[in-house]
Amino acid sequence: MRLRRGPYVPAVDEPAEDELATHDALLNWAEWCRVRLAQGRAQSAEGRYLAPAGNVYNPPEPRAATNVPRAEKVNAALLEVPRQHRDGLRWRYYLRAPDRAICRALALRPSSYGRFMRDARLMLRNILHFRGSGLKPPFDNSTPPSTDESRRP
Repeated sequence: MRLRRGPYVPAVDEPAEDELATHDALLNWAEWCRVRLAQGRAQSAEGRYLAPAGNVYNPPEPRAATNVPRAEKVNAALLEVPRQHRDGLRWRYYLRAPDRAICRALALRPSSYGRFMRDARLMLRNILHFRGSGLKPPFDNSTPPSTDESRRP
C-alpha cells in the first residue's frame, strides 16, 4: 500500500517587522564574511602557493555599507546560538542557499522552516541584546515599575 503525501507546503522565510534589525545585522555579517574570508588565505596545504615577488595580491576591501564592528559582534554572538540554528543562519545568509536546500540539509519540514528561522533570529537578537550591541528588543524595559499604592495586593 502506497502512502499518500499531503499537499506541498513551500518553505517561506520572511522576517517579521520586529526582526528587521537582526535581519539587517545578519546581512551585514554575511557580506563581511564573504570579503574577510577572501583575503588570500589558502584553505589547504596544496593551495599555499606563494606568487612571485612581482605579483602583489590586493585583497578586496569591504563595501562602504559594511559595518565591521557590528559584524564582529554578530560573529561572536553566533557562537552561542545552538548548532542547528547557527547552521540555518549560516546557510540562509552567508551561503545564500535556497530554502528547500536548507530544509533538506537540516532535516526540517518545509512547513516549520519559517518558525525555525524566526527562532534562530530571536536567539541571536537576545544574545546581542544582553551583550550590549545596540540592537533593541521590541519591548521597552526602560521605565521603572509603577509605585502606585492602589495597585498593590
